[in-house]
Amino acid sequence: MTIAPGNLATAQDVNTQLQARLVRDANLADVPNKPAARGNLGLGGMATQNPAAAAITGGTLNNVAIGGSAAGYGQFATLIVAPGGSFTAPPTGAFWSDDGATVLRMNDRLLVGGAVANDAAKPNVTKDWLSLLLNWPVFNATAAITSRVGTIALTVGSQTLDLDPIAANTTQITIGVAAFAIANNPGTWPDAYFDAYGFYSEAHVYPGTVSIAYAAEFEAMNLSGVPNAYPTPYRELQLGSAQALRLGSGGGQNLSPQPAISALAIVPNGSTFNVGIVFEKGALTGADGVTGFGEAIIMARGHLVSWYAAGVDGNGARTMFITSTISSPDFAVSIQAQDGGLLFLQPNNAVGFSVATVPNVANSVTVIPAATGAAAAIEAAGTGSNLNLALRARAGGRLEIGSTTQASAAAGTGGAMPANADLFMQVTVNGSSYVLPLLKAS
Repeated sequence: MTIAPGNLATAQDVNTQLQARLVRDANLADVPNKPAARGNLGLGGMATQNPAAAAITGGTLNNVAIGGSAAGYGQFATLIVAPGGSFTAPPTGAFWSDDGATVLRMNDRLLVGGAVANDAAKPNVTKDWLSLLLNWPVFNATAAITSRVGTIALTVGSQTLDLDPIAANTTQITIGVAAFAIANNPGTWPDAYFDAYGFYSEAHVYPGTVSIAYAAEFEAMNLSGVPNAYPTPYRELQLGSAQALRLGSGGGQNLSPQPAISALAIVPNGSTFNVGIVFEKGALTGADGVTGFGEAIIMARGHLVSWYAAGVDGNGARTMFITSTISSPDFAVSIQAQDGGLLFLQPNNAVGFSVATVPNVANSVTVIPAATGAAAAIEAAGTGSNLNLALRARAGGRLEIGSTTQASAAAGTGGAMPANADLFMQVTVNGSSYVLPLLKAS
């Protein structure tokens, strides 16, 4: 029954109507048509969601601090920074997270600069400029940074001035770039083996350019104001020294590694080098390419310069080497080539033996060692018309021969021997034995 003017109502009717009204303590739970009530109040779908599992679809979210005053996470399907805008994370002034630093993690992949043109898809369809030249670097990179303006794509830096020995757990080491490649997939040879490169660099020169490409350049800058001393194999570094490239084996981590196969290998990889190592004329202290001397390579006692041939198994066999076992500078010797000859120098730098330079040489001297039972020889060789071998003393000097002598001539059918011969020297000419009488000089 509806209570209205003109309609008689009993007490029971009034009580029934009062029971049908909203109850304050029910908090609108007794509204008969709840969807209509939400519509009347202008409430959307979020009004019916569980606060602990609310989902936002569509719409916009502007000028809202996700997480409020506490750390929080925001996940976006696509984050687009409008032209002229910026996406920044304010610096905390700290480095370690327990000191208040905020660590920004971008999962999966990071493309920056010119690399953002790449669709990062498999297969790669829309490519950036580098991928148009080389199809693998950006496609396989977890993080790719390329320059749009042809300058530096990535700069890194670290200085010992900032080193915190306690926090960094080191008192000595500051590293600008650290790159690690771990070869830990067992694989099988030759079908499935896997190489690891700690660092890889390419430098390309394209047709029509007059530029120079460097795969890598390492600059050592001694700004201490104190010249570095000359290194030796027994003291290759000193405090305050600057070194352009250092090749080490083992990593210095007490991991008990085996010896590495080599410190430096120069190999062809689709092409060759014109030369192996070049020392620019003025690169070494003490020499300018015209005057002076500068040590290009220094080695310790017993180090070898070796040459190899293929050998019977094709894996190489040493066929020649040059080394030194001199233990004291009192016995230091050297070999020096100069205008006019090849000199073998003694410890006092005096010439002990030399080979003269002769233009258009036709004849030479061969030294022939011998096995047991044969005589060692010095022999004239060559193609010149003069077949002689000359032994010459300096002007005013004489020829001295050291040989075994005998008191009397051996019995034979030769001519009579001089009665005043003091000694006799036996010689062999073309296989026949002879004796030479030796007369005392008056």
